[in-house]
Amino acid sequence: MMFYLLSGLEDKKWWQRLVDLERAIERGQIQEAHGAYRDVFRCLVERGCCDLTQIAAEDLLGCNSDGGRDLGSGALLTDSLNCALSLDIECLISAINRDWEELLAAITDRPIPSLQGVGSGTMSPEVGQLSACIKEADSIGVIRLLESIYRKIGLGRFAQHHAFVWQQDFIALPRVETDDSNILFDVDDQLDRLVSNTEALLTGSFSQDVLLYGPRGTGKSTAIRGLLKQFAGQGLRMVEVRREHLNDLTSILSQLAHHPQRFVVFLDDLSFEKGEVGYRNLKSLIEGGLERRPINVRFYATSNRRHLIRENFTDRPDPLDDDVNRWDSHNENLSLADRFGLTITFPNQTQHSYVRIVEQLAAQEGVLEPHLTKKAIRYADWGNGYSGRTARQFIDSLKIHLND
Repeated sequence: MMFYLLSGLEDKKWWQRLVDLERAIERGQIQEAHGAYRDVFRCLVERGCCDLTQIAAEDLLGCNSDGGRDLGSGALLTDSLNCALSLDIECLISAINRDWEELLAAITDRPIPSLQGVGSGTMSPEVGQLSACIKEADSIGVIRLLESIYRKIGLGRFAQHHAFVWQQDFIALPRVETDDSNILFDVDDQLDRLVSNTEALLTGSFSQDVLLYGPRGTGKSTAIRGLLKQFAGQGLRMVEVRREHLNDLTSILSQLAHHPQRFVVFLDDLSFEKGEVGYRNLKSLIEGGLERRPINVRFYATSNRRHLIRENFTDRPDPLDDDVNRWDSHNENLSLADRFGLTITFPNQTQHSYVRIVEQLAAQEGVLEPHLTKKAIRYADWGNGYSGRTARQFIDSLKIHLND
């Protein structure tokens, strides 16, 4: 059971052990067959898959194959590649739909758990459709569905996951905190502008790089993370790049450029100290040089500093000073923020909006506390002031006491 194109599947442990299971059964090697069957079962358990059709469908979407790359880029397969892909899919379907429990039972009298209904079976719509085609042994349907899915959401990790952090590679984040995006109050205009720009990015219309500026805890990062909850199903992906990896941005953009999804490169809490030069690479990337910027990637940054670079009043040139070089240096320090086409300001939370956030969080998480408003205001006055972050910290403190 070898593949021409689906080489990524051959590296999966469940497939390797399924091949071992077939060989052991053919040779009557009972102990080896049991070991291989057990490992296949464990793979289903670890992945939470209900059966072999689901695990195969998931890995088909994540399979980095030559044919998949052509499909993902929108290219038509050559006759030779199409033939090879058809043979691979037929081989896969044949293996998946065999009654391995019955085959193993024929050579042993040990009790054997079924490979059906193992995990919860929770799956995306794309995986569900592929799984159904595999179960029906519809090889043509599988190929056509793969073509449609690859062209729509690509393949590999960007098809399987929505959020990533860059650490010399794209590391998938299976869980992203987006639940607090519905407790942003009094920033409707800011959210509308952010959403409109993101919709333009997704539709291929004119969109801009975005800087969200405002005091700490006002919901800037929450607003950006909330975009995934709203738009991941339409092809939005998010890659967080931390400050220490800004020099990798050129490489990141070149790798994202050839994928069908739309990407937000998330630069959280972006700022630089006076004298740092790390911002220059980012500035040139945003502005664009000889190489054209990928149309499917935009920078979304948050900062507590309007101009991103630390500035003291003593750094500002005297208006009467005719030292040209000093004015040039000052303008250089301010130029990074100017490169973001859309700047959205998040204001300080008022006491009223802070209390609304606390009440929403308490209702959302089932926290019942007498004199909630009074205690929340006192917590903010004694702590970090009125902000969404303070509201979250207050509710978390109540939950800790409730669990004591």
